[in-house]
Amino acid sequence: MSARTSRAALAAAFALLIAWPLGSANAAKTPSPVVVLGFDGADAQLVQKWMDSGELPNLAALRREGAFAPLGSTNPPQTPVSWASFSTGLSPGRTGVFDFLKRSPRDYLPDFAMNSPTQEKVFLGKRNPAAFGTIGALILGILAFAIARLIRSRTRRAVLAAASVAVIAFPAVFSATVRYLPQHRPGVVSHRQGLTFWQIAGDAGLRTKIIHVPGTFPAIPARGAQILSGLGVPDIRGTFGTYTLYTTAPLAQKTGSDTEMGGKVVLLPRGRDEYETIIYGPYNKLFDKPPEILLALVIRVDHARARVTVEAAGRAQTLATGQWSDWFSLDFPFNSLFKAHGIARFHLIAVEPDLKLYLSSVNWNPMKPPLPVSAPSRLAADLARRFGLFKTVGWVEDTWALNEEVIDEHAYEEDVDFTVSVYEKMMEQFLREADFDLYVQVYSFTDRAGHMYWRAGDKRSPAYTPEVAAAFGDAIKKSYMRMDGIVGRARELMPAGATLIVCSDHGFSTWIRSVNYNTWLV
Repeated sequence: MSARTSRAALAAAFALLIAWPLGSANAAKTPSPVVVLGFDGADAQLVQKWMDSGELPNLAALRREGAFAPLGSTNPPQTPVSWASFSTGLSPGRTGVFDFLKRSPRDYLPDFAMNSPTQEKVFLGKRNPAAFGTIGALILGILAFAIARLIRSRTRRAVLAAASVAVIAFPAVFSATVRYLPQHRPGVVSHRQGLTFWQIAGDAGLRTKIIHVPGTFPAIPARGAQILSGLGVPDIRGTFGTYTLYTTAPLAQKTGSDTEMGGKVVLLPRGRDEYETIIYGPYNKLFDKPPEILLALVIRVDHARARVTVEAAGRAQTLATGQWSDWFSLDFPFNSLFKAHGIARFHLIAVEPDLKLYLSSVNWNPMKPPLPVSAPSRLAADLARRFGLFKTVGWVEDTWALNEEVIDEHAYEEDVDFTVSVYEKMMEQFLREADFDLYVQVYSFTDRAGHMYWRAGDKRSPAYTPEVAAAFGDAIKKSYMRMDGIVGRARELMPAGATLIVCSDHGFSTWIRSVNYNTWLV
């Protein structure tokens, strides 16, 4: 067991565990299964401290029965960098992932380091209207000629009828193609270089399950592998997680403006019982207009009972103050033929003195994702049918809204528990079924707990307050205890004789100050 590990060393360990039996005299024997659980940002020193104090009994048992080592991470020790090396056994110089961001050599503008959006032609692209207009005119013209001949018209009249129909049909089909058929559709390309260890395992005839490993979007099919993408999957707007706040509070932001962390704020007039507003959907990358696809939202406020009823996409639910809604399935129509399918949840923060209604980022609906979030592509929908709807966005915890104090710590924790519980159920069922030779699943809540709550135990932090310390001073420890519980369940359920590896991509510490070198240079 290693709570903080070198990606390259761990990938090399996988190669030894998996490849050694295949190349030995016992090659005919099936290797024992390997289960790998990754916990983003789980710090080795904290793990050791709480193992020693008896608060992480399952991890302590692994240390006692196997091995524990605080190994090094990549340089820099960041999530996308480390997990790319974990997946391939290569250094950042060879994976090509050096940071969360990368810069274009042409203009130095920043882009996401793990993947980039692309445009892919639909049929003939810009030539679609002319091509389909011509084909449609020819087909209808030939049909008109055939009908004319069937009713015993002379050849000359039949040709004239066919030509007339074709002339009328061409602009009609041309216009319909422009309106209903996109010339391009969005795609995505991964920037990570190198073969992954599950590709190598698949080529050796082994069955693998890869769940939520960062950098696996787009999900690239591999022999014998089932993959559910992790960090790198955007929300429906192409961001890490754009939430929306509907409020009557006199905030500085204007309606629809972005907050610092990328949230949307919709200001509503005070003193009303009903509001007709919008849900922000995807940017329109299929057609020239409209620039964004929006969905109608109705908010009915019951001031006397401190509750609201939200209506969207043909569904309504009433929420009390502090309550989360169920998933809302939200279909955003580009036209009558093409829609983007999303899911989101509401949380009623307050009714008085001002209405504050939070809407989570709109995730891609796993039943109908627009881009491959799983391999095989049907896997995401199969999981949704088995376990219920789940977040597909790679950054599953809404740290942005908590950072900006849109939601409080209690709402944040409720959402984290709701989110992680689904992935725990998946893990438990997969381990019970045991239809794998290699199982890998990564959880990110430990890292987010460090980001959100380190301030609660560090008096040097500018964000430290006695109130937060009293309420959430043990939040990081609780997240590690949840990690320990997950490890315990895995030990109970994994196949007999399986090897269990627990690892992290980097540790954690305080962050009191920083220097922006580019600003200093300017």
